[in-house]
Amino acid sequence: MAQQTQEPAKTNGPATRTTNTALRRRGDALPPQTRTAANQPTSPRAGGRLRTEILLPIGIGSIVLAASVGIISSAANKLDLPIIPVAVAGGVILMFGLVLYVTWIVNGAAIQPLERVRTALQEMEEGNYDARLIPDGAAELCELAEGFNRMATIVGHQRERLKLAADTDGLTGLANHRHFHERLRQDLQVARERDLPLAVAAIDIDGFKKVNDERGHARGDEALTLVAEALGKAVRGDDLVARLGGDDFMILIHGADSAYARDVTERARDAIMRALPDEVELTASAGFVCFPDSAGEDANLSELASSALDVAKRNGGNQTRKYDRDQVSAIPTMKQQRAEIDELLAQPDPITPVFQPLVDLNSGRTIGYEALSRFNSEIKRGPDAWFNQAQACGRGLQLETAAIRAALSAPHRPPGTYLSLNFSPSAIASTKILQVLPQDLSSVVIEITEHELAAEDGALEEGIERLRARGARIAVDDAGSGYAGLKQLMRVQPDVIKLDRALIEGINNDGAKTALVEFFVMFARRVGAGILTEGIETVDELRTLVNLGVNYGQGYLLGRPAEPWQPVSNEIARALATGALRTHVARPGTAGAAAAGGPTRVAAAPAMTGAGPQRAAQEAMGASVRWRAPSSGGGSAPPPRPAGPINRRLNRY
Repeated sequence: MAQQTQEPAKTNGPATRTTNTALRRRGDALPPQTRTAANQPTSPRAGGRLRTEILLPIGIGSIVLAASVGIISSAANKLDLPIIPVAVAGGVILMFGLVLYVTWIVNGAAIQPLERVRTALQEMEEGNYDARLIPDGAAELCELAEGFNRMATIVGHQRERLKLAADTDGLTGLANHRHFHERLRQDLQVARERDLPLAVAAIDIDGFKKVNDERGHARGDEALTLVAEALGKAVRGDDLVARLGGDDFMILIHGADSAYARDVTERARDAIMRALPDEVELTASAGFVCFPDSAGEDANLSELASSALDVAKRNGGNQTRKYDRDQVSAIPTMKQQRAEIDELLAQPDPITPVFQPLVDLNSGRTIGYEALSRFNSEIKRGPDAWFNQAQACGRGLQLETAAIRAALSAPHRPPGTYLSLNFSPSAIASTKILQVLPQDLSSVVIEITEHELAAEDGALEEGIERLRARGARIAVDDAGSGYAGLKQLMRVQPDVIKLDRALIEGINNDGAKTALVEFFVMFARRVGAGILTEGIETVDELRTLVNLGVNYGQGYLLGRPAEPWQPVSNEIARALATGALRTHVARPGTAGAAAAGGPTRVAAAPAMTGAGPQRAAQEAMGASVRWRAPSSGGGSAPPPRPAGPINRRLNRY
């Protein structure tokens, strides 16, 4: 029978797990601390090649058979017996013996080893990734067994890596939402059974959006990484720190009463504020709950800690609050939240739209603007928070309608540009939304967030068809970041695929992200769609995307959300139009350069004045690329437009 695998040792560290599994060498036939598959030989024997193990014994047996028939015939002749009947009878008996002999040889050399391979494969299908084969039989089948063992080792290692990735936040290396709640459930069960205290703390950075707005999302992610490192050092080794998303962190504190939980939470808040950039004055708020002091047997500790955090933030932030039922009950009810949305919608202008330019990366031309919402309310919340609150209290469609009206009311949009509007799937499925939109939607792109493309009742597809009937084009937003994946892309069949900025950030130094964007570019070309990348913030990212064949882009480098209608800086547009960001350019004197008036790399261009995009464009161009006519040696001419993907739907603007 199979021998059980030694259970890996577990640690309670916040970011990683270690096991005591021994390292496996590539040549190990049976790696340590694994179990063999069923039906393994008790006395394995490594034989020769199949030719030697099977064909040679069969040949020898055939010779012996022929010789034996001859001997039997000679003996029958001497004994005056009928030769033919005696020879036939002896041959039949000897042939039967030869068949048994060949069966025994083939069974030991090939059939049994192949049966063991099949058994091991079945065990792997059933989840036993530690199954291994003991080499036995012919040399080819021994090599097959060793190859299977190597393959199983690689699969096991990849499975462990995938399990670790599934439990880890990709940005900070902390435990993610799934891992945290799984550990919380296990530890809470242990605390109930052994009557042990347990505490959960929820921590949030007050006004963290300021970091993203003032310093860019890349700096924001750097700050979150530093915060994660600081939190890991502020707790004990057996406590668990998790990032649930954004700047929301949770700490699982073992054996902590109220006093100790408050001490750990305050220490974590101080660590966060020390880790944040000095030039950005930010604070942190926290809430915690203790079991069993403040929570019953069936309480959801993470929700109670989040409720305490809400109390801390609603009281000005920069403080720690313990869960208190009376204080939490004072948080606005659903009815009160609905009243907030109604009060907002009752204003003459509840939403002020801002517009971020969308740029053709082949020509540098601004092809459109994405409309974003800024809310005119004394209550300071981000746009996502307003829309989520409205959706939760049944006012989602009304708030989206107000946002769409505000975006469409902006006058004097530059000719030849389109307007990109964000829609939730529920809004698209509603026929009421059509009453807000103009009859002619040929200059409108409807963006659908990929995270929300989950319902399969057909209403979304019907809504998309109604919009397309009016001339609208469809874009899938945040592609590559949600759980919908390519299945949802095929459902919607978008005209534009917008890649999430998480795929773009640092792409110039990340081969995996580069490969994934290349895949999306190839996929888009096959289905006749365009690729638009969000969150372009550095010149290196822009250069990488241009060389990957990405059609369109948006981000702080190209233009921040602003009042209508801010153009892209001339320097960035010129760098894109002249191909200065392309790595592969024709060299002077080549046939391609002579035929097309190709780029000639000359000395560095004169220094450009200005900051921001101008400086970024200057850095991007390096030794400037100027387009010169081959005959005159002077005067500039634009380069030929590079061949793009099949899709040309956006280029008609």
